[in-house]
Amino acid sequence: MSAPVRHLLAGASFFLAGLSLLALRAGAVEAEPGAFGLPSGQLAALADTDTVAVFGGQNPPASSLDSALADVLDLVNDSMLTDEDELAMADTVEADTLLRSRTFFPSVRRDGYGVALQPRRLPRIRGVLGPYWQRNVRLDSTAYQYAIRETIGNTDVRTPAVLSLDSFLVARRQTTVRDGFRELASRRNNRGQRRSGLGITVDVPGGQNSTFSTIFGKNEVDLRVNGTSTVDVGAGYDTNELQQAQSGRSGSFSPDFGQELNLNVAGTIGDKLRINVNYDTQSQFDFENRVSLVYTGYEDDIIQRVEAGNVFLQTPSELIRSGQRLFGIRTDLQFGPLALTAVASQQDAQSNEVVIDGGSQATPFDLDPFQYESDTHFFIGFAFHNWWDAAHRRPGLQVLHPNLQLIEDIEVWKHDQSLNNATEIRDETTWAVALADLGEPAEVAIRQGPEDEIGGKAYLGEPTENGGYANEVAPLPSDALHRYDDATLDALRANTDATVYSDVADNLGTGFANRRFRKLVEGTDYSFDPQLGWISLTSALTDNEVLAVSYRYRTSAGDIVTVGDFGDATRENSQTGPRILLKLLRNDSPIQTDPLWDLTMRNIYRVGGRSLSAATFDFKLEYDPPGASPQEEFPDITFGENLTLLTLLGLDRVNAQGQATPDNEFDFQPGLTIDPVRGRVIFPMRQPFGDFIERLILEGLTDGQTQTLSGTPILVTNTGSRSPAEAAAEYSFPELYDLAQSAIRNRAQKISRYDITNRACTCCF
Repeated sequence: MSAPVRHLLAGASFFLAGLSLLALRAGAVEAEPGAFGLPSGQLAALADTDTVAVFGGQNPPASSLDSALADVLDLVNDSMLTDEDELAMADTVEADTLLRSRTFFPSVRRDGYGVALQPRRLPRIRGVLGPYWQRNVRLDSTAYQYAIRETIGNTDVRTPAVLSLDSFLVARRQTTVRDGFRELASRRNNRGQRRSGLGITVDVPGGQNSTFSTIFGKNEVDLRVNGTSTVDVGAGYDTNELQQAQSGRSGSFSPDFGQELNLNVAGTIGDKLRINVNYDTQSQFDFENRVSLVYTGYEDDIIQRVEAGNVFLQTPSELIRSGQRLFGIRTDLQFGPLALTAVASQQDAQSNEVVIDGGSQATPFDLDPFQYESDTHFFIGFAFHNWWDAAHRRPGLQVLHPNLQLIEDIEVWKHDQSLNNATEIRDETTWAVALADLGEPAEVAIRQGPEDEIGGKAYLGEPTENGGYANEVAPLPSDALHRYDDATLDALRANTDATVYSDVADNLGTGFANRRFRKLVEGTDYSFDPQLGWISLTSALTDNEVLAVSYRYRTSAGDIVTVGDFGDATRENSQTGPRILLKLLRNDSPIQTDPLWDLTMRNIYRVGGRSLSAATFDFKLEYDPPGASPQEEFPDITFGENLTLLTLLGLDRVNAQGQATPDNEFDFQPGLTIDPVRGRVIFPMRQPFGDFIERLILEGLTDGQTQTLSGTPILVTNTGSRSPAEAAAEYSFPELYDLAQSAIRNRAQKISRYDITNRACTCCF
């Protein structure tokens, strides 16, 4: 490169450097604190290969800036040198030029030096900042200013900013508008992840004035397809020595195939038409496979409701039978005060009453005691667990807890693996900390009793003379019981103190969960008993799912008590953001040593079918001793006047007229002993085949009499040779409630002698 060209480049560089220094000086004099992304009182270094001037802590005097500017101008003049001088200073000039170009013209930064006025939204590929990175916004109420800091520990990682109240409100409004548009966009994004399965969402063009919107309301089609398919492929090879001798062929080969399909299609067209298809090849009855299309009009529409598929006709008149299962179309119309219901269908099933002697025409169910519905039904607190048996002591009635008037409302939250990596979910979700002992005495949720006694079982205490337990009337959950002060709960909600989290988690162990939860829908995902305090899920939990609740109830004194943060779901849904507090009911991968083990109900059995009828439903409890036929009493123990197992276990205590007299018939009492809609039988004691039978036999054979569930003393006679302890061990199985269901299946030889059956009955199909 020639000398004139180098002179020209050097001169241009120094000239631009001088202009930059002038701008810097003006900025230092007039800019507000924090300008240029630097803390107040700091300026960039002016450097060459010979000198470095750094002004930190205080603003440099104007004379220093003028002197530095004079030095730059001198350098510009010095650039016009002779060839000999240039050769002597060539290396210095090139080094100075490169350094000054990097100093005064740095590369563009992707991240600013100062804090952002709005929360930063990082691209997904960069992930999220860890909990070590804290963004704090604090109000100075005396100066009406907001201070924004971003720190790691107590060290600022970006230059703090101070805003007036008006400026902060403007920034906050911009953030709210931005987040609102993003939320609306995510709702319309048909790529958003929904429940597990295939989701289809389509926006129909035309807006609110289109024909589609006139008919279906909302101009959106939303469908969800879930299901599983299992295909078994095998082969068999059969040999027959006689065939081989006659034909000379050694054997035959045959394939063996099996397939199971479970399909669920649910969704909406607009906001008026709902689609629900359930098909399962393993359904016990064909009528359990349902197809339903339901069109629901607005309040002022003539067409109020149209059902297609499986419809159900209910009439207030006794002349037309209700409860028939039909397949067709049903229409509800409203013309002012006139309501019209029309049904065009074929009867898809019928109800028959059949008397059978010596055989069975109906499809029977035959269950073992360990085949209860597992991980499906849950008490919402230890007080409700303890009170269950006492609540059913009066035949035909439910007795509320002495201190409870009603559980007014509940929110049920579930965590599953699909929430771990999900970024866009249409269901309502929140991050929450779930605690086993929230609202409970600490010893209930974390104390372990003698070996097999944990949680609620240990808290029941010793049996009493009236057939109950010492702590049967346990205190209802409240803030006055648990061991957490307000500061600890606030720290858990804020999610800023790792020490609090670790301390609580160490104390609770499996009674602690810090997860993202999805809110379940009542009537669709679960049902709830507001008097006895238990919930029933539509589908059982898997090993990796977690269940928690928050609720509020009214005491007998009229006070409202809230357990957990009811109706207070977080909005950020960020892993590093705030949390709500929930009452934990079941953690993932439960084992029998978990303190929450007793909150899972193991006394409800699904017998199949829907819309069961008292006239056609029968239920038997039998004991099948080795080498003898099944019978309804114990073979060598007599209770009272030959009371049957059905009576002893509380399922036959009233007769057909409702009088408290057993009649050897199942008490068909919806909500008490049976759920006829879902085909479930409910035992009125927590552990019917465990400690309940054990207590009946031990007390009866030791004292000559025992207490039934109703508290009525009955005589007990031992016609065999077993001691009371041996007889109790023979007929009771406490391990049924202390071990996982899968473990019981492998050691169920003795307990399988009990049969839960409709061997001599017919059901409503």
